[in-house]
Amino acid sequence: MPDEAELIPPKADRRCQVSSTCSYSGPCFPNALLVLGTPPVDLTGVCHLCDLVVCGSCANKVVCVVEPVQITVRLLSCPLCGSPLGGLDRMDGYTLVSAKFGVLGTLIGPLSDGRLLSPLTQNTVSLGDAVDYHQRNAWRILHAFNTERCIDAMIGVADSAVEESPSDVLSWAFKALLSQRAGYSVAAAYAQAQVKTLPSTPLEHVGFSVTELVLSPSVTRWWQRFAIFHTSVRVRLLRRLACCEKRLNARATRRVNQNLAQFHSQVLQYREGRSSLGDHLLALYLSAETRPPSVARYLDSIVIDQSLDQSKVDKELRLCMEILVPTLLQEEIQGLAAVSVAYQCGSASRVDYYRHFASLVRNKGQNLNDCPNLNAYVELHEIVSLIEARELYDAVWDAEQVQYSERCTNKEERQIVKQLTVMYLSRLLLEYVSDRLSSWRLDANEAPHPLAFEELVKHSKHNPLQNES
Repeated sequence: MPDEAELIPPKADRRCQVSSTCSYSGPCFPNALLVLGTPPVDLTGVCHLCDLVVCGSCANKVVCVVEPVQITVRLLSCPLCGSPLGGLDRMDGYTLVSAKFGVLGTLIGPLSDGRLLSPLTQNTVSLGDAVDYHQRNAWRILHAFNTERCIDAMIGVADSAVEESPSDVLSWAFKALLSQRAGYSVAAAYAQAQVKTLPSTPLEHVGFSVTELVLSPSVTRWWQRFAIFHTSVRVRLLRRLACCEKRLNARATRRVNQNLAQFHSQVLQYREGRSSLGDHLLALYLSAETRPPSVARYLDSIVIDQSLDQSKVDKELRLCMEILVPTLLQEEIQGLAAVSVAYQCGSASRVDYYRHFASLVRNKGQNLNDCPNLNAYVELHEIVSLIEARELYDAVWDAEQVQYSERCTNKEERQIVKQLTVMYLSRLLLEYVSDRLSSWRLDANEAPHPLAFEELVKHSKHNPLQNES
């Protein structure tokens, strides 16, 4: 058996040889690779049967369990023959790599009863912290699931969450629900089987388990276990989930420190719809030195929207049209009419309409600055068009998690926050799949419009996102 030190350091960088279009290259480890999280593309291994260098993107990812430490990882294998990747003819161990933290250790011996060694590098992240990070990152992916507009893309989001943390039962549950709702019976059955075998996040003290989202103990056939889509079952489970969440929130208020309780109360107001997204973002980023671009644009759009007077906007628009139309050529009039009809039919967005209108005004030598309200209205739509829905969701998630972490003072409080997160995501996903993902949308394989800007749409006097879908 080689020296244990030889099993850790990678060899020189190698370029992927699977496809002529793949140019990824990175360190080539001398033994088989177990990856925690989404496999990084700049990680390579060698298949000795095919004499091929394979990167983390092109490799097959086989889910397996490292039983000595009870973690679920992915073993990278050759996409052609399926044999594990490794740089030695005789592999005596596995290198455990985190996509975020790098090498976590080396497993000497088989997966069933091997011995995990600490890395020789100065990696201070423990295995438990790395597993917890990737699970939370999977929840971060799920938190922004409804920024996708078609159901196949939403299933892709669930796949990304599963790849990030294959041991997370909530990710598998969402994939099972979406696949069944879309009619992908094989994928739904496989995901449902994974939900059944994985341990659920402990929520027994509030009387709820994540596995209940897709499993019903009263039936034996897997396609009948998705009884959640029957109205009576769905309503009953949603009501019980709401009661459990309320009970868990009450428990959290009693068991955590005052600072954490106050912050959770603020988050709860937003999650229950008692405060707007804008107010929540202002509170989260009040003392932040920098704000993500989408957060800054979203808050700017609210300020502009609140300062507008719609009657003045309409008056300036009519005045501008009276001056503009006589100066237009026939082709320009037809183009403006076509964009207007497309906007009214919903095939062109409000942003497209006003962008076309503003370009005509500028081309004819007019200045929108002479119409300050109309100019601000056009600027509002330009800002809204630049807002990335997923980035906005991620900004909310990141700020909440950072501030939760800063206010937790012991292990019990961190566990309570984790349970609150699981309960909230369970309700969010279940409500969306069972209610908002309507059957007529599924016939067209399309989900409803993203909800990233629901508060702006709800409270806006001018609704800049109307007719966007």
